[in-house]
Amino acid sequence: MTLFTFTVRSMLHRKWSFLFSILTIILSFTLVLTIHVTADGVKESLKRESTTYEMVVGAEGSATQLVLNALMRMDTPLGNIPFSLYEKLKEDDRVLTAVPIALGDTYLGVPIVGTDLSFFQPLRPGMSNRFRLKEGSWFQKEGEVVVGAEAANRLQLTLGKEFFGNHGGKEGDGEAHHNLRYRVVGILEATGGADDWALFTPLESLWRVHGQKEDGKEITAILVKPEQMGYLPRLKEELSGLNGVQAAYSVPVFRQLLNWVERMSRLLTFVSYLSLFLTLLFLISMLISTAIQRKGELALLRALGIRKEMIRLHLLLESGILLGSGILGGWLFSLLLSALFSRYSLRTFGLPLPLSYVDQNLLLLALFLFFVGLLVTNLPYQWLYRRKGMERGVVSFDHEG
Repeated sequence: MTLFTFTVRSMLHRKWSFLFSILTIILSFTLVLTIHVTADGVKESLKRESTTYEMVVGAEGSATQLVLNALMRMDTPLGNIPFSLYEKLKEDDRVLTAVPIALGDTYLGVPIVGTDLSFFQPLRPGMSNRFRLKEGSWFQKEGEVVVGAEAANRLQLTLGKEFFGNHGGKEGDGEAHHNLRYRVVGILEATGGADDWALFTPLESLWRVHGQKEDGKEITAILVKPEQMGYLPRLKEELSGLNGVQAAYSVPVFRQLLNWVERMSRLLTFVSYLSLFLTLLFLISMLISTAIQRKGELALLRALGIRKEMIRLHLLLESGILLGSGILGGWLFSLLLSALFSRYSLRTFGLPLPLSYVDQNLLLLALFLFFVGLLVTNLPYQWLYRRKGMERGVVSFDHEG
């Protein structure tokens, strides 16, 4: 009988205790890994969104709400501003790019974004395209829709499919607009951002469903990228001086969110490591009890001629299988939980979480926990090695019979 076979049989003899120990390790490692991966995903997503447009112009109110609603479709719109303001900004020599945004309607919880084709253009000349069509074409007239990758996948929106939008409502429970039937003409490739969970249509579509006339057209926000960063302070001052209008810098809003996420991440990481430490204490106490119960078993092995070194390897292999199974199980369970949370975050907050499970820090963490756990969980058995009456044997586990 080989050492591995003997160890597995010994563990199966104590299968319930073994499974409970693995479950404890899985839960603790899942907590540590999920917090680490999710926090990194949130920070990466916020950093990426903060590099798109330097300023957002919209109705008076919370600057944070304005920026997050316009760029990531989080929260609700503050209100509307005249479309004529966008037309003036577009002609301003200090403005490189101005993109109009109209929000407030949804389809089955997915935001309908009124805009124009400039939204899909590179942020600056010479930069790569942020958006590419997977199939179909760009919208050309009111009622036509280009669908984000995640929205197309989850809502099973295909080219040519038609639907009616709703006013507001996270799950499409607002008043339905039956005066305009939308039709899917294009589907975007995945961007890994909030735009994957959105439906894009010309501004004229939203003006029609809301009955806005030519002289009263409104939009929710204007996304602004200046020719030079030095133009921003003066632009902000001028725009914020208009009645009912505010101009908000996007970077400070995202920096504030990143600081909050960092603080919460540190707190949750401390809690997760504390739970891991308590798990090790639990395993030690359980193994002490098991060691006392197994004194007779190990003494019998010595009496049968099994060398002390082989018994030590047997106990070490048990701990290795226990810890390895727990860490691997925690890794897989964390993968599932984080993927589910990423999807929930995208739909609820407009915040996608780019998840990475194979990086140097995570691998080092797993190895550290494995070897520390291996050392700690074998402590309860050390005193057994020096028990009187356990004489040296000469038979190995490879000896048959």
